[in-house]
Amino acid sequence: MPKRLNPKYAGKYIDQDDLEETAYKIIELIKSEQNDFYDNNSKRIILGGYGQGGITALAAHNWFDGKLGGVFALNGMQGLVNITKNSEDDTPILLYNGYKDNLVSAQNAKASFKFMHSYKDVTQIFDKKLGKHELSKKEITEVQTWINRLTEENTKRDIKLLNRH
Repeated sequence: MPKRLNPKYAGKYIDQDDLEETAYKIIELIKSEQNDFYDNNSKRIILGGYGQGGITALAAHNWFDGKLGGVFALNGMQGLVNITKNSEDDTPILLYNGYKDNLVSAQNAKASFKFMHSYKDVTQIFDKKLGKHELSKKEITEVQTWINRLTEENTKRDIKLLNRH
């Protein structure tokens, strides 16, 4: 089995088998949702999570054979996931961390961003006021704004496609 976690952190913070099991369950949900509700268009699905949930969302995206509408990871050790997805994947990614997070250091968060630099649309936000390992109203607002931007772009793209037919 290939190494799927960054060896610097693997085993120290998360179990690779547990991460894979959870990520593949999410992938099955994505496939089901795209077939049942989204006309087989996985780009209409946005994944995200907080802490370990953010890591799991990134892992599911990484191992999913398709493109998503977006992936966000809030206050997570994103550097855990060895991003091996093709750099042609234009899935937007949002990473949000606090400078004073007591579980995810700013240094680790910055390393995560460097790890994903080959992606076409990666945004990283650092909140200097965000302390400990917590979620703030500002963080929620930033994610809402990001999701709204993505859904507006997808809606405009869908309208253009409909007008062509």
